Amino acid sequence: MAANNDAAAAERVEAVLSLVAKRADPRERAHLEAFGRAYLAGLDAEDVIERDALDLYGAMRSLWQVAGTRTPGEARVRVFNPSVDEQGWQSPHTVVEIVNDDMPFLVDSVQMEILRQGLAVNLIAHPIATVRRDAEGRRLGLLRNGEEGGVRESLMHVEVERVADAARRSALAADLGRVLADVRAVVG
Repeated sequence: MAANNDAAAAERVEAVLSLVAKRADPRERAHLEAFGRAYLAGLDAEDVIERDALDLYGAMRSLWQVAGTRTPGEARVRVFNPSVDEQGWQSPHTVVEIVNDDMPFLVDSVQMEILRQGLAVNLIAHPIATVRRDAEGRRLGLLRNGEEGGVRESLMHVEVERVADAARRSALAADLGRVLADVRAVVG
C-alpha cells in the first residue's frame, strides 16, 4: 500500500512540476521548480494524493508570491480562504501563509497559537529556503547549498479548519504575527 501511495504521490508531484513549466514566468521558472520540489517533499504522500495538482500548484505558488518581498527580520503572515474565482485554486480549509527568518521553535509556536484559538491543524508544509534579496527586500532568487550571500527563510503553508469570519481570520493573522515576534525576541 505504501509503495502505491508513493508512486501516486510521485505522479502528482510531476503533474505539479509540469504546471510550473507551463505557467511560471520563464525568468523564475527554475527557482519556482526548486521551491516546489522542497514544498512538496515536505508533505505526506497521502496529503499529496488527496489534493488536485492545480490546487497543490496554486498553494505552492501562493506561498512563493507571499515570499516575493520581505524585509529580513520581519514576518509576513497571510490568512485567507482560497477560492478558484479569487486565487485560481481552492481548499476546504483556511490557509495560513508565513514567511519568516528561519529560527528554532517556529512551527511549534505557530501550532500552539492555532490550537490556543481552538482551531485544528490539517496540514503543514514547511520548506526552508536560502534567499537572496535586494535592498528593498525583493527576492532575487534561491541559493543552492553552499552558496553565500542569502538569508535562510522559513516558509510555512498551514491549513486549519475553515474560518468563515473575516474578522477572526484577521485576528488570527495578528496573533500569529505577535507570536512570531515573541519567538524572534526569545531566540535573539
